[in-house]
Amino acid sequence: MELFDSSTNIPIQRIQFPEIKVGPSFFIKRLDLIDPIYGGNKIFKLKYHIAKIQKENIGAVLSFGGPFSNHLFALAGLCQKLEIPCYGIVRGFEHYRENPNLQFCIKAGMHIFFLSPHYFNSSLERKKIIEEIQNEKGRIHIIPEGGTDELGVKGASEMLSENELNFDYYCIGVGSGGSISGLIRKTNGNGQVLGFSALKNGQYLEESINSYTKNYPKSWKLFHDYHFGGFAKQNKTLKDFESTFEANNDLEIDPVYQSKMLFGLEDLTKKHYFSIKDKVLIIHTGGLQAKNGFEYMAKK
Repeated sequence: MELFDSSTNIPIQRIQFPEIKVGPSFFIKRLDLIDPIYGGNKIFKLKYHIAKIQKENIGAVLSFGGPFSNHLFALAGLCQKLEIPCYGIVRGFEHYRENPNLQFCIKAGMHIFFLSPHYFNSSLERKKIIEEIQNEKGRIHIIPEGGTDELGVKGASEMLSENELNFDYYCIGVGSGGSISGLIRKTNGNGQVLGFSALKNGQYLEESINSYTKNYPKSWKLFHDYHFGGFAKQNKTLKDFESTFEANNDLEIDPVYQSKMLFGLEDLTKKHYFSIKDKVLIIHTGGLQAKNGFEYMAKK
């Protein structure tokens, strides 16, 4: 089944940075408006995974993520809608079960297994869990963390329509590298794609992106200077920027990816990275439920 009406026009909104008086024209594509649960980039990255599950009548789906994972949140919501049994292996400990993101996943029907950060990437530990699920459900479909693989990148390439290939720059926050790879494929050298890593020491992402886009023009750049200390890390400067930007543009942004990307864009504009004639399209990747996770952590 079609996950959403792809013929629907997704709004593109003009935005402004409070501290930029003269600069390029900035626009943001509101993928977050597709759906509050699985909107943003996630519905695109999951599209072909879901299609494979339905076409091949696979019994269940399994994926991975941190305790505040947007990917697991969206997957749980989609699987509930489509009545697909789903499982999540979470990096962390049992007490994370109480956080609002995982509570949503559990209530949506996702079965959660916890692995400590030390064992999370262990193929042996994962194999034990997978075999347990297979014994109950038979064949299962496994989606990598963040949904980034060939199927995920193929779906992410559909975030833009053909009539949106008239911008000079396309900008997106980067976690696993799948969404930016999709943009690079879609634009195919028509404009520059700028990615903003949300991870500290995320240089390894360059190799991953290259592996998915090796047959496409090298028309992209990944910035590593706006991680604010690491994944999901914030400070007062970023928080203040986030709240000011939201108030000035009457929209919400997530604190993990977009706040850092937009801060980086404002900084680059101040440094005259862009021409005043440039048109810049920003991809709103959703993930607004991350705010609940931040509030939970603040209380803890």
